[in-house]
Amino acid sequence: LNTSVVTETFIMIAMALMAYFIATMTVILGLEMSGMIALLVCGIIQAHYAWWNLSPQGKNTSAVTISFLGQSAEAAVYSYIGISLYFTIPTWWSFSWIIAQSLIVILGRIVGVYGVFYFFRLFFKKKTITFWELSFITWGGMIRGAIAFGLVLRIDTKNKDVIITTSLSLVVFTTVFFGSTVSLLSRFLFKGQKTEVEQEN
Repeated sequence: LNTSVVTETFIMIAMALMAYFIATMTVILGLEMSGMIALLVCGIIQAHYAWWNLSPQGKNTSAVTISFLGQSAEAAVYSYIGISLYFTIPTWWSFSWIIAQSLIVILGRIVGVYGVFYFFRLFFKKKTITFWELSFITWGGMIRGAIAFGLVLRIDTKNKDVIITTSLSLVVFTTVFFGSTVSLLSRFLFKGQKTEVEQEN
């Protein structure tokens, strides 16, 4: 039974790694597919199909293992971002560019969420998301994370320093400000509403 649980967990992780490596290797063929998107699609497919074929012990073990690996990787990435911020202090900083990019991120997220939602409401009249829920989605979507910083590191241009410092500033600002206030906003927007867990109890 223990061997089966280990094998199930290994297969879940191996499938995700295989999807990432295959997408990354397509650069050789000139396709340049995204490994991040491959991981996302693989995770969605496994959640819908592979997860339900695991044993109860396999579900628990794989969930705990993958959660541990995910939090470890997140801690490592944000530690790297902190170290990178320290080492990029002597490089070129453009505060006007940082402010401009911050406004673009905020306005782009607002237009992207509200605009797309109400545009599709023109064709589908059924209301599925309230305005307050949409506002919460918009606020949470403001957070720029490690993926944005990782993509910036791959840019090869003469102004790479200012792009990296701007990206680091956005990641730190949005993570600290929007990330730390998202729980306060949740309590404010959904005041008096019980969660599913509270309703079950």
